Amino acid sequence: FFILVINIVLVSIFFSEVIGLSYPTSVIYAIPLSIISSAVAIPSATGLITKNKEFVVYESTFSDILGIMFFYYCIRQAEKGESLIGIEPIITLIGQIFLIIIISIAITYLLFQLIQRIEHHVKFFLILALLILAYEIGKDFLKLPSLVLIFIFGIFLSNFANLIPTSLKKYIKTDNVGKSDLHEFHLLTAESTFLVRTFFFLFFGFSIPLESFVEFEPYIIGATVLLIMYGVRYFYLTLVINDEDSKPLLYFSPRGLITILLFLSISDYDIPKSNIVDEKVLLVIIIASMLIMIQGSVNRKKKEDPETEHQQSFTEIVDSQIEKK
Repeated sequence: FFILVINIVLVSIFFSEVIGLSYPTSVIYAIPLSIISSAVAIPSATGLITKNKEFVVYESTFSDILGIMFFYYCIRQAEKGESLIGIEPIITLIGQIFLIIIISIAITYLLFQLIQRIEHHVKFFLILALLILAYEIGKDFLKLPSLVLIFIFGIFLSNFANLIPTSLKKYIKTDNVGKSDLHEFHLLTAESTFLVRTFFFLFFGFSIPLESFVEFEPYIIGATVLLIMYGVRYFYLTLVINDEDSKPLLYFSPRGLITILLFLSISDYDIPKSNIVDEKVLLVIIIASMLIMIQGSVNRKKKEDPETEHQQSFTEIVDSQIEKK
């Protein structure tokens, strides 16, 4: 939360004071560039030790959710011509969050019941379709931050046995949902995410002309945003974590799918647009942040988990005893 908010503040100050964007426009353009892409960060963190991998998963997930909520909140305020910071709109936003949490719990319960009762081998696409339908209803009709719904559904599905109170377990049968079902659903989600992400970046590459790499100004703006981004991250990690094992976390701050979607959607709204901060700047930031992440992954020291080291050492001892016998 702090990394996201500080990035938004500093990048918006740079856009307003140096580039000359108006106050609400600078904030709206700063938000997509400040969001870490979970679609890129989470698969890339598989080689990290457990605590660093968990940090990347939670940070990028909350960065996506909070960033999207901030973005649409600022868009609504800018279209109304109202201030971005105010008691009434913030209270309304908090009320919407609590409302979507309540709706999410109800929808999650219904979807969980479907998973239990459907005996046909084709059922997960139906669950995904109903989940997308609930997301669209919440987003377009109720004007709620519906991404929280997806998040709560994922938490509940992965931890349903621990989250259900003991008094309610007699009404909700958790035995019918086996690990194999959840494993299949996880595989389906992972494969679908990979497919969507791959084709989206392919189409994004089609939209970028080669002339975009010739102009010098996007590199200056992109480098400044990257300097702010990694500067904030460095100071935060130094103050909060500051140990040798967590140094690779500095590099895991990629921009990707969510950044592109939000940035390109700005043109759909009735707000002032910028001709300077455009797709060329976006391209520089996305490519550079991914290259930095790749470079950090290559250069990091491969340290294994203590549990893994213990298991390996135990295995080596058993093997050596077998060889002696």
